[in-house]
Amino acid sequence: MGNCTYALPYAHESTHGVLLSLGLVSVAHRWIAKPGARRSFVLGLLSGLSIVLKPEFMLLSALVVGCAVLLRVRSKRPTTATEITWAGMALVIPMALFTLYFWCSLPLAAAFRAANQAWWSVLVSHVHAQVWASFLGADAPLHNLGSITVAGGILALSVGTMWLGAERASRGSRLAILLVPIPCGLALAGADWLKAAFCVPLGLLAVLAVRIAKAIRRQDAESPLRLLLAAGALALFIRMSLYPRFFHFGFYQAALATMVVLAETLVLLGSAAGQHKMTRLVVRASTGLVIASACLGIFLSSRALLSLRTFPVGTGRDRFLTFAPKQDTSGFLVEKMVDALRLQPDASRVLVVPEGLMINYLARRHSPLPEWIFIDLTLAGSAEAALVDRLRADAPEFVVLISRDLREHGITHFGAEGQPGQRLIAFFHQRYRPILQLGGDPFTSKLKGAQLLRRAF
Repeated sequence: MGNCTYALPYAHESTHGVLLSLGLVSVAHRWIAKPGARRSFVLGLLSGLSIVLKPEFMLLSALVVGCAVLLRVRSKRPTTATEITWAGMALVIPMALFTLYFWCSLPLAAAFRAANQAWWSVLVSHVHAQVWASFLGADAPLHNLGSITVAGGILALSVGTMWLGAERASRGSRLAILLVPIPCGLALAGADWLKAAFCVPLGLLAVLAVRIAKAIRRQDAESPLRLLLAAGALALFIRMSLYPRFFHFGFYQAALATMVVLAETLVLLGSAAGQHKMTRLVVRASTGLVIASACLGIFLSSRALLSLRTFPVGTGRDRFLTFAPKQDTSGFLVEKMVDALRLQPDASRVLVVPEGLMINYLARRHSPLPEWIFIDLTLAGSAEAALVDRLRADAPEFVVLISRDLREHGITHFGAEGQPGQRLIAFFHQRYRPILQLGGDPFTSKLKGAQLLRRAF
């Protein structure tokens, strides 16, 4: 997907949050080793920045700082009142500054909500979207748990076999070294790399258990840092814990967890090989080949998907390629709607429902509403009725109804009785008349389509 990468994130808070997370782990590790007011202030400031980003980064901050405090207590250096004071002051700075910034154009209460959406939407809002269950994998928990268990078992068996081979080979058993490349060879022969993330959840839990045990026993100096990384990885990964994936939102939510599991696995195998040069070489070659193959496999899958994008939409600097109509008619529908809108007066405004701000952009037509998508999250409760009231007071000249698969939001037929969009569609039928129809009914999943409506009065 074009909007789920580091170059084109679906939300810039995602990329900002990953950088913040790594910085927070680094500062927390140094704060454990060498406490002080200055580092407490930086720790509080980074935690405060997570408040204005996304809920998973808030959870990461809480887990990382909590682990750091417990590790300080374990080392008999509890947090001082001065450190708490400095961290507390720094914590509220981002929230306060963003609230003041939004207050320039919004009422104070709305400005506060805008600056604190990361926790407001979770702790205060009563909207519960179906899409959250889909992202988490809670819509098919038993199936997903089964897949995770099988994948985790395969990973454990593979790593265990490699560890046994490396350990025996390092002690002089020449044949045992053959146990190292066998699991890697099987992975190269039959692995589906796009589903390999199902190995991560149980692997991450195992890493966390080991890191916690070693941190409690203070067995090595690196345990605090590795524990903080594992705790942060769990926080980011938890939103897709039942449906782990590298693609879609996995581009950042699975990244840290995958890195932690992979790094700990390589360390484990390296310790089994010891100083035996041949064994270390076989371990590195085998694991390196698997990693390279996984990266190449995902890359080739992405390239194959990209090669299907041959249909041009837009012109000049706005031109981009999407799927040809025989694969997906969405690009074709957008292009035709844009062409039709360009024939209308320049001052006319366009509302695209349930989603399609790209049409407004390409046609250079303003939308009458700040909302850009109309789903269960934005139409819940009395929100849809309020939107209709605003449209009655200031109705746009044109409305575009276009197909958008909303099943992940629990919407099977947008606008149908008892489903989101019912009031909006009823309003459009009253005030607008169709002037262009492409394809089928825009709100059924059987055949994609689009309608251009003109205001009748």
